[in-house]
Amino acid sequence: VPKKWKLDPQWDSEPKLAFSHQRKFPSKWCAAATNQDPVSTVRIVDHFVIKRTCP
Repeated sequence: VPKKWKLDPQWDSEPKLAFSHQRKFPSKWCAAATNQDPVSTVRIVDHFVIKRTCP
C-alpha cells in the first residue's frame, strides 16, 4: 500500500457527470511513486466461487 499519494491529473480531465464506478479514472488519488501504484502492482493470489444452494 502506498504511503504517499498525489492527485490524479487524468481524473480532472473527465466530465464529472458520470458516477465514479462508470468512469475510466474512478479515483481522484494515485500513488506518488509509480512503482507503488496499486493498479499496476496488484495480483490475484487466489480465486474461488461459492455456488448458490436452493432452499
